[in-house]
Amino acid sequence: MTNIYNKVYHLPNGTLIGNWYEEQCLRDKTNEGRAIVPKHIPKKILNFDYEIPFKPEEHDDTFKRTLGDRPYNSFSTTYQTYGDFPKPEGNYKNLSFKERIFNDFFKRYVLKKENVIKEKEEKEDFETKRKREYVEKMKIIEESFNKRLLEYCIKKGWMGIRNFKNFLKELSPKKDNFIHKDDLKFYFLNYGILLMDKEIEYIYFRFQNSKNEIDYNSVFNSLIFVSESRFNQIKEHLEKLHKFQGENLTKDWFIKYIKEDNHPEARNGTKLGKEILYEFNNAFPKKTQIIDDREYVQLLCEISACEPEDSNFNQILRCLENL
Repeated sequence: MTNIYNKVYHLPNGTLIGNWYEEQCLRDKTNEGRAIVPKHIPKKILNFDYEIPFKPEEHDDTFKRTLGDRPYNSFSTTYQTYGDFPKPEGNYKNLSFKERIFNDFFKRYVLKKENVIKEKEEKEDFETKRKREYVEKMKIIEESFNKRLLEYCIKKGWMGIRNFKNFLKELSPKKDNFIHKDDLKFYFLNYGILLMDKEIEYIYFRFQNSKNEIDYNSVFNSLIFVSESRFNQIKEHLEKLHKFQGENLTKDWFIKYIKEDNHPEARNGTKLGKEILYEFNNAFPKKTQIIDDREYVQLLCEISACEPEDSNFNQILRCLENL
């Protein structure tokens, strides 16, 4: 009976089952086997200073050695560890006793969720890209529009910007700085400027308020750039005027003492001295007698934008100083 499970007969007492006999033969022939030989860890005997290095040894796994790695399914509806949900399908309940139904449902759910997230990201990227491209397009239109409008104001003379603003103010229903966007193109055309569709789109994009009105004052302020040297000239000019007139600047003093014949436009014959006085008088409201310093500096900044040559701008300041 002792040899009932052995693959050979007439062996001493002992039972070899399965592949034990092959393992023994392999070790007898080659001194090596397929199974991992357990190693003995020596004990410490009266030598307590010596620490035996411990290394985790790989133990023999008969199933892995004979059949290979254990196969695991990609989806599992049963958890071996309670309270731990490392798999995404653990967040959902089993829909049926058949595992394939749950797997199909979960695959469709994950695929649909991924598509929704992907579409959302693509939509956000498209909107962001579209906004960026639109802003860049508006910047290009802004440069061309400002250049064209400023060139037109320069042709109109030293009060080109102020005269245009007063023209729009007279046409505005409330006599303020706002005009309705539907009247913008018509008003500019009456003054001699035909706005293109892309320029109107830029003005709406930049200066339109919640009431569908355009602040034309801001439109012209975007044209003005005063260099540091000219700003210092304006500051010195204002200090001289206060020495002549006192604390407050009055419009009557300018009308009385301006030397309009020394104005650059009077010298080159483009305008008469009376026209220069008339334009300066209309630069401020009719009822205004005392000119505020901020309003006067704003006027000088507009004149600076319409007079690109430094010599002409210096001559205008001297005329206003009665020099």
